[in-house]
Amino acid sequence: MPIMQNMGGAQISNIADPVNPQDAMTMNTANTTATGIPRYYKSGVKKTSVWMYDTSGTVSNGTVVFYLTDDGTVNGNAIFTNIYSESIQIFAPSATDSFVMSFAIAGNKKSITVTVNRLGTVIAGLIQFISAANGTTVYLQVKGD
Repeated sequence: MPIMQNMGGAQISNIADPVNPQDAMTMNTANTTATGIPRYYKSGVKKTSVWMYDTSGTVSNGTVVFYLTDDGTVNGNAIFTNIYSESIQIFAPSATDSFVMSFAIAGNKKSITVTVNRLGTVIAGLIQFISAANGTTVYLQVKGD
């Protein structure tokens, strides 16, 4: 069972699960137990203390700022020393709009700023993107240690 902690409206979980190594071995066909087997590899290196942060925010003027802090605010303490940028997942569910999103990680690892653009009209073969409407809900998932 992963270790879960509520982080001011967001949720963070330890996916390495050192408490229950058998659970971390569910894909081991030999059915043997090895203590501390992590579930996450970063560039071929085993990571033993991986945390996942899930949260949501709303668009304001085409962007959403997610604070990866212990209290979810700009004044909180960073919860990550390293953010695995390739693990970042961002989505904005919509039945009618298509979105293109990009992100920037703050140097102090305390925030991720997401720019959210919506597919506009196609004129003469050129695709126009416009800022997503204020209030559009965006979800973020990120892993790090």
